[in-house]
Amino acid sequence: MKSFKWIFLVLFSATMLTSCFEIIEEVTYHKDGSGELKYVFDMGGLKPMLEMAAAMDTTGQMNMDTLGMISKEFVNKVEGLKGITNIAEISDADNLKFGVSFNFDDPESLNTAVNQLMESPGLMSGETTTFEGSKKKFTRLASKNLTGIFDEILGENGAGENGEMAMMFLKDVSYTTIYHFDKKVKKMSNDKAVLSDDKKTVTMKYYLFDEDRGGKNATLENEIKLKGWLF
Repeated sequence: MKSFKWIFLVLFSATMLTSCFEIIEEVTYHKDGSGELKYVFDMGGLKPMLEMAAAMDTTGQMNMDTLGMISKEFVNKVEGLKGITNIAEISDADNLKFGVSFNFDDPESLNTAVNQLMESPGLMSGETTTFEGSKKKFTRLASKNLTGIFDEILGENGAGENGEMAMMFLKDVSYTTIYHFDKKVKKMSNDKAVLSDDKKTVTMKYYLFDEDRGGKNATLENEIKLKGWLF
C-alpha cells in the first residue's frame, strides 16, 4: 500500500500544475446480474508534467514505469475473490492509462471487489454496498468518501492552508461512470447522467472538486430503470 500511496503523491504534485486527471468506472451489466468492470486511471493529460518531473528527479524513484504499479496493485487486490474471473491489467504506458478489468458473477461479488479496490486510508474501508442490481433496475449508490484520499494528500502537502488555491487547480479532476446494458434504459434518477442514442449506455462525469459540476452539490448515485425483458 505504501507504493500505491506514493503514486498518488506523485499524481497530486503533477495535478497541482495541470489538473487533467480522470478516474473511469465502467460497468457492463447483464440481465442475470453478471457483467464486467473496468476501473481505469487516465493520466494522459498529465504526461508532459510527469515526464518533466521524472527528468528532474535525482533519486531515480520517479519514472514512467513506476505508474504501472497502479495496475499491478489493482490486480493483486481482486485476485482470488469469489465470483471474480478473467482478471486483467489495463496498462497503456503511451497514453498513461492504468487499471484493471474483470468479470463478476453477481452484484455481491462486484461489491466485494470494489471494496477491495477502494480500500485505502482516507478513502474508504469495510463492507460498503456500491451497486445494487436486478433484472429491472441497476443502482449506483452514493460514494461519500470519494475525495478522502485527495483530502489526505492535500493535508500531507500542506495545501490545506491554501484550500481555495488547491481547489482551483483540482477543478478538472473527474470521476466518470459508464454503464452498459443489454436492454434499453427506461429512466435515470441523476439529472447529470447522459443516455446514449441507442438508450443502452448511461454516462456521467462527476468533477470531484468543482462545486458547479460536482463536489458536495452532486452525487454519483443513480437509479437506472430498465425496460422489460422478453424472457
